[in-house]
Amino acid sequence: MFGVIAAYDGDVRWKDEAAAARDLFARAGFNCKAGSDQTYNEAKARSDDMASMIQGSRLERSSDGESDVAWSDVAGRSPLMVRLERAEKALSTATSSASAFRSEAELVLHEAEIVAVLTQVLQEPELDDFDDETYRQYAAAMGAAAQAIRGAALEGRYDEATAAVGRLKQSCDTCHGDYR
Repeated sequence: MFGVIAAYDGDVRWKDEAAAARDLFARAGFNCKAGSDQTYNEAKARSDDMASMIQGSRLERSSDGESDVAWSDVAGRSPLMVRLERAEKALSTATSSASAFRSEAELVLHEAEIVAVLTQVLQEPELDDFDDETYRQYAAAMGAAAQAIRGAALEGRYDEATAAVGRLKQSCDTCHGDYR
């Protein structure tokens, strides 16, 4: 998400530190492929950085993070897909009944927004299949469903939300049939 913040042209929280945070967190994430004390220590340091930033402190370690980097250096498709699957499950559960939808409206909104952002990230240059038209169509369908879920959540329209969650699941399943 720091990559998204760094690329965003508006003024949002952590904008000044986003490029440096993106680079630090991306490095920690990619290094987690190897289990070592050094990898653990870096992950712990990034966790401490995040906790400190949430509490209002500035990022102590900074880098000269470039504002325009290759997304393949920031995130891999596999971890993004794991997060999307988690969102799909959360949305399915939160829209399983009208009462669940009402009580989980904030969660539905949050997860729909996460899906919408990740559909854009998945289409960024240098990520796998970003230039495949069919893949882009699947991502666009997923993004449209996420936007519809968001709108339904904001307006409290349960039937529209469940229909959009169904379209989201269908776009995921169809894409996985071709690309998994």
